[in-house]
Amino acid sequence: MSSSPPPAPSPRTRPWFLLLALVMSSLFGATSFVDGWSIISYYRTSDVDMSAVVRGVDDDGDRARAQVALERYVEALDHDKSRMFPLAAAELLLGLALFTMSAGAMGGRPGARAALVQLIGVQAVVVIIMFGLTARVRVANRDLGSVVGAAQLRKSGSDPKVIEESLAISRKLAPGVEIGYVTLRSLAAGLVLVALTRRRSRAYFEPSAEA
Repeated sequence: MSSSPPPAPSPRTRPWFLLLALVMSSLFGATSFVDGWSIISYYRTSDVDMSAVVRGVDDDGDRARAQVALERYVEALDHDKSRMFPLAAAELLLGLALFTMSAGAMGGRPGARAALVQLIGVQAVVVIIMFGLTARVRVANRDLGSVVGAAQLRKSGSDPKVIEESLAISRKLAPGVEIGYVTLRSLAAGLVLVALTRRRSRAYFEPSAEA
């Protein structure tokens, strides 16, 4: 009596929300790595040319204001080095781990989902901590951007009154925009966690366990 071979297992189907979550986690990892690397590069090397932003301003008065704003920004970075450097190192390492685990999860690597859940949760906490502890640097960077932006608008021939009104509105809205960004970033991380922990996602990575 002949015996028929056992049926081949059906291919695993990756849910659309899982694919979207993995793309988002890859973006989280890439941006975190770049942000951490840029800060570490400033503190650990002498190759970072911070004066380039000032050299791009043509008007003498605007250049002087940009130079003052740049010096305040550099002073804020140096003053908060004890906070910025370890947080940047955490960002870099978490970003690298997130990107690596996301790539592994794209291929259905066992254990990648559980690792991603932990990494995304830790990174979300680090983002909130960094936002709370680096207000001095954020404000200085915001002021530098305002000065350089105003110089570029004046160079393009914009109405000085319109420029001043735009700067006033920007300064007023900037803190809320920054808080909104961190809130949306945390919400996005929460949605990624929900997608990774849904039953269909668990079944994709651990079909035998879910069966």
